[in-house]
Amino acid sequence: MRPRGMFDVILLISIVFGNQALASTLGGAFANFTSGARPLAMGSAFTAVADDVNCLNWNSAGLSALNQSQLSLFHTDLFNFGINRNYLAVAIPRLWNGAFSLGVTQTDFQEALPYAENIITAAYARSLGKNSVGLNFKALIAKGDFAETGILTKERGFTIDVGLLRNAGKFNYGIVVNNLLSRLNWHTTYGETEESLSEALKFSVSCGLSLKYDSTTLFALDLEDLTDAKIVHCGFERWLNKEKTVALRAGLVGSNPTFGLGLRKGALVFDWAYATHSVSNNQLFSVTYDF
Repeated sequence: MRPRGMFDVILLISIVFGNQALASTLGGAFANFTSGARPLAMGSAFTAVADDVNCLNWNSAGLSALNQSQLSLFHTDLFNFGINRNYLAVAIPRLWNGAFSLGVTQTDFQEALPYAENIITAAYARSLGKNSVGLNFKALIAKGDFAETGILTKERGFTIDVGLLRNAGKFNYGIVVNNLLSRLNWHTTYGETEESLSEALKFSVSCGLSLKYDSTTLFALDLEDLTDAKIVHCGFERWLNKEKTVALRAGLVGSNPTFGLGLRKGALVFDWAYATHSVSNNQLFSVTYDF
């Protein structure tokens, strides 16, 4: 299969030659994407919100505050490049004196590249009074088989993150330590030539603040990667009625705006998000079921 367009060529070169910048994103150009249309619509300012099943990939400490089990799933075409991402997660509170969550992510580059990756995420959280702490483990298995060129690349990796959350009335404070422990092993074969890369992923710290102005209005602010990039995220959510059946959301990731909607019908919640990006705009639909 031949890459189509400059983006595919660059991505192919990165995969084949073990580009470290690519590897540091957990083994794929899009492997550091987090989950859920609701957080995405709120500018990815979710570190101190973390109040639903989406917290598995944002701040696992939020699991301890869940009142009921939740199931979440989505399917999306990342950046409209024919890169399919499928996601399924479940969160179960009141388990083992805390709360547990498990998620599976499958990304298939389909016609763009013969490359696919699978990520399994597990998290446990426990409440300590007004504080809660969560531990997140993420494992990666990926493979690219470029038959026409004789190139085969395989990846195996893991990361361990720690999240903290404090409830102070209307305010929540959150902090996440990403890649506290990590290892990515990357092996590429080209004919009789082999190349291997093994490295720890980049350590980073993110923090957030959220304000629950009233029962229907929420503001959030995140500072991502305090050790380097320091990307600012802002988010807003407004439920249009006390029954919380319709929500409007908006946010900023740096200077890029995001927005979205939420619709609740009984135990089902349908979320939609649209995010602008320098590469290409992206939209995401997700469904959450309370049980």
